Amino acid sequence: MRLKTELREGASPTPKRPRTLSLGVLTQEPHVFQMRTLAGSLQRFDETVAKLLSLLRQGRQLDPVRVWWTGKRWVLLDGHHRLEAYRQFAEAKQIPEAAFKVSVAVVVADTVDDAERAAHEDNAKIRNASEDIDRRDLAWKLTVEDPTRSYGFIQDRTGVSKGTAQNMRKVYFKLKDRRWSVAGMMQAGWAYARKGAADEKPDMSAMTEDELLGVMLREADFIEERLRKTFGQKWTKKWDAFALLLSQRHPIFLRRMLDSHYFEIPEEMEQDDFDDDIEDEAVSA
Repeated sequence: MRLKTELREGASPTPKRPRTLSLGVLTQEPHVFQMRTLAGSLQRFDETVAKLLSLLRQGRQLDPVRVWWTGKRWVLLDGHHRLEAYRQFAEAKQIPEAAFKVSVAVVVADTVDDAERAAHEDNAKIRNASEDIDRRDLAWKLTVEDPTRSYGFIQDRTGVSKGTAQNMRKVYFKLKDRRWSVAGMMQAGWAYARKGAADEKPDMSAMTEDELLGVMLREADFIEERLRKTFGQKWTKKWDAFALLLSQRHPIFLRRMLDSHYFEIPEEMEQDDFDDDIEDEAVSA
């Protein structure tokens, strides 16, 4: 984990506890410190940000965001909605992030676990902003990340009951036996993961965007596994054959695939990556 590496490399002392910091120096580790959007609540996240943005436009002050100094940078512990509202407000006003000041409250912590505990305990105090579904999804995330974590650890950081924590571990191992990927379990969220373990057919119409993505990841895992069993690793080298198959025999399927909002080329995949891959294929052919 990058945070632990930064601490190991020799953290410099926490600077004087500032009351404000430039927006541009605040960094995020949402998979570690963000509790409230893990349930796939993208719509709810956007709605909260919109309300906060409206307050900023009215000249209202928002509560300080909680930050932690890792020894190398400032990391946001709590206040992800507020930070996003600040960014949108600064962009709309054409104010550079380096010049936009944000009210902060500094948390002093010697370890990542201490900082994580501070973030989760702070979230646990805010009942209306962190609903039960978010607590359960955070508990599920912590279970999937490390199923050997104690039930007490899960309870302390999320507020779920011991029975829920025990059930989550059972579901994790059941899904693992069914060859669910960690990414699929993470993205699906607790509600869908539990139904998957119980062989219940989920109600797709009632799912959030992230829960639907979890379903798609699971189906993608299944398809990839079948392709690998049939063709071995060579199936990833058959792009011309796949292109011919889809374009000439299944053009409607191809069009729907290209129109899917899940279809995108990762930003880190540059043209040079494709060129290098083709050159490697030519050499090994």
